[in-house]
Amino acid sequence: MFEIKKKNSTVKIYLKETCSIMEIEEFYNEITKIAKDKKIKKIEIIPSKECNIDTSYFQILISLKNSGFNIVFPKGKKNLEEIETLYGIKI
Repeated sequence: MFEIKKKNSTVKIYLKETCSIMEIEEFYNEITKIAKDKKIKKIEIIPSKECNIDTSYFQILISLKNSGFNIVFPKGKKNLEEIETLYGIKI
């Protein structure tokens, strides 16, 4: 699951424990609604240390990033780096 925190023109989305296909529709609907808000200038996706990101979540993150939304990911997050290495794609 995930938690959303808004501050001014930045939204931080904290990914919790398991990010799997079971939650992808809710995540996608929420993040696209946020991304379409003209007042929001930046969306930060922050996975927890315990977060396991499956392929469906990773594909959505890539798709949103490539769609032109200003989505950023923190550097040094081991779980993101592992899946990037696995698929050979940097997000």
